[in-house]
Amino acid sequence: MESITVLGFEVTSEVQAKLIAKMKQMDVFCLADIEAEAVAQGVPMFRLERGSRVRVASRTADRLLQRERRAGNIKYGRDGWRWTAEEK
Repeated sequence: MESITVLGFEVTSEVQAKLIAKMKQMDVFCLADIEAEAVAQGVPMFRLERGSRVRVASRTADRLLQRERRAGNIKYGRDGWRWTAEEK
């Protein structure tokens, strides 16, 4: 897994792996759960850009949710996101 750049902040593969581990650990999760874990791992909550606050941690969580959904690892249900891949 390569590092990704989100709104000018580099999210390392180690941080991504920890966020994915959090997804696997929880039965049901939402974007806010992954966003909170991203902040705990050092991703900034906000960044000022042209006088506005942009949500770096939220965008990071969203990017990972999109990637894992496209890979078929997670599915969205009535309760929220669930890890559905074989390996848990």
